[in-house]
This record gives sequence, structure tokens and C-alpha cells, in this order.
Amino acid sequence: MAEQICGKGPEGVIAQTNIQLYNQLPRDGYRGPALAQIRRAYELALEIFAGRCQPSGKCFLSHVVGTASVLSSLGQSADVVAAGLLHNVYHNGDFGDGSTGATPAKRIWVQRAVGPVTEEIVYRFAVKDWSHEALRAHGSNLEPLEDVDRQVLMVFLANELERFADGGIFYQRDCAGRLRFVSQLREVSVRMAEALGVPQLAEALRAAFRQATEREISSPVLRMARTTPGSYVCAPRSFRMGCRT
Repeated sequence: MAEQICGKGPEGVIAQTNIQLYNQLPRDGYRGPALAQIRRAYELALEIFAGRCQPSGKCFLSHVVGTASVLSSLGQSADVVAAGLLHNVYHNGDFGDGSTGATPAKRIWVQRAVGPVTEEIVYRFAVKDWSHEALRAHGSNLEPLEDVDRQVLMVFLANELERFADGGIFYQRDCAGRLRFVSQLREVSVRMAEALGVPQLAEALRAAFRQATEREISSPVLRMARTTPGSYVCAPRSFRMGCRT
């Protein structure tokens, strides 16, 4: 299974909870300040992604933990692993002001929590063009990219692996769009991983995409009733709109 290729949790799979991730990190060689930084990133994600779910109904927090788990298993720096936990925070995170996008105030908030290096990766992830056309243009020619942009691509590929590895896309109401990604960008993504010098990620992506084309959902009735193509917030009934003070 693809989820067993890059994860090093106690069951040999991609972590889905903070405890699984915390158990994995020391085995992957993270110590002291690196662990503290990743913990701070998780604590911010826990607050900012509260109530957010994937279209499959999976908690968004589990998704970002899984992305960080993949990056940890690949030996990425603590800054990159922390960025995995926060990679879509500027579009999907709730900062209490009702806005989306990377505003200066939000950037300062994230910088204070996890430092400027991690925040720069998260910011570039937020503003980068992730269209099929832009990714095809990258292809395997990554030499012109700055180191930070290569790190952003690592986060993106880890994010995609996490999305496909557990078959979650088959439990959202309309999985056709994500499956089109498999046919359109499968080889480009694999070539990117190879160009980044991480053949194990390339192999894991190849296996995950292959499974996605071959897999059948055990029971279609388990698909979520919601038709939203993106993530959404499932708030408690006591929730009231308001700004952070």
C-alpha cells in the first residue's frame, strides 16, 4: 500500500494523529528545538483548522498531520515538516477575521508561532499557481528554482500523496476532479519527485496513483452527502460568527 511506503508510524503507515506523528519524529531523527517547532506548528494548526473537514468527511487536521508525516519520513528539515502542518493555512485557516488569503497580519501571526523560514514556505504555497498548466511547465526542470521553492514543491507532493494514499477521495460525493489529476499529472508529479532527489517519494506517488485508478469503493453509500468540491467547516451548533479580540 502507498501509505506504507513513506510513513514510519508504529503501524508503518502515514500518521493521522499528533500522537502518531510525535512517536514518529524521534525515530526519524528529530530532536530538541526541531521537535518544539513542529509541536508549535501542530498547536497552531489545531486552533486554525478547528472544525474543518475534507470533502470525504475526514478531519482536515488529520490531513495536515499526514502531510507532515510524509515529510518527516523523507528526512526533510523541521521547517518543512512544520510547513506541512500549515501548508494551506492562509486559504483554509480560520484566523477569526472572516478573510482568506495571506494578509500581513496573518503572516506575522504565523511567523511568531513557527518562525520566518516555515512561514515563507507556507506563504509561497499559498500564492503559487498550482494549475495543471503551471505544473506541466515545471516538469522535471527544477534547476532554476530557489531552495525554498523546491521545499514548497516537496510539501505539495507530500500533500498529494496523503490525499491519495488512503483512498479518501473515493468517499467524497464527486471524486471525478481528483481522479482527473491522476490521468493528467501522474507522470509530471513522479518526475518532479525524482528531480527533487527523493526517489522513495516518486515510487510512493506512482503506487498511490496506480491504486487510485484501480480501486473501487467498497460501498458507494458511504460517500459523503455534501457536494462541496473543497474542504468545509463543520461547526458546533453553539458557534456564532465573531472576530478574535
